[in-house]
Amino acid sequence: MSKAFDVGWDAHQPIALPDFDLLKLAGRGLAREYLQEVDPDLLILSFPCTEWSPLQQINQRTPIQIRQLHRRRREQLHLLAFVNEMSQWQASRGRAILVENPERSRAWNTAPMKAMCMHQRINETVTDMCCYNKRKPDTGNLVKKPTKLCGTRDESSMRWNP
Repeated sequence: MSKAFDVGWDAHQPIALPDFDLLKLAGRGLAREYLQEVDPDLLILSFPCTEWSPLQQINQRTPIQIRQLHRRRREQLHLLAFVNEMSQWQASRGRAILVENPERSRAWNTAPMKAMCMHQRINETVTDMCCYNKRKPDTGNLVKKPTKLCGTRDESSMRWNP
């Protein structure tokens, strides 16, 4: 965030715990009001991937564990619906949006995220975090972590200028 600030961008409070509990209706309402107030040119959304990780499916072996995972995922759908709503709101205003989560996250297969990716201004790509110097804290080795990015593209770069 400091790099963006250093080049003249305004940076605002992240919408995160403890101030915004997006799993609760009231927390999402506060977040909507806050976003309307700050009127961002760029909105970056990154939601927790824990419940959506393919590893969760492997680690949940008993019927009770599987039911608990499904319950946690149902609770997280409110958050994904909020991500969809805010990205559509931002794109409909002609403003920039970026949403990220691991490429293999099962969240991408949910109805809210599919709806978000279908918006006419939203494009998607996959990158690896090693390109951004992500390293393991213990060894310092680069981490190849495929990450899916969905967002608006710069329309000005799409125009032909003779």
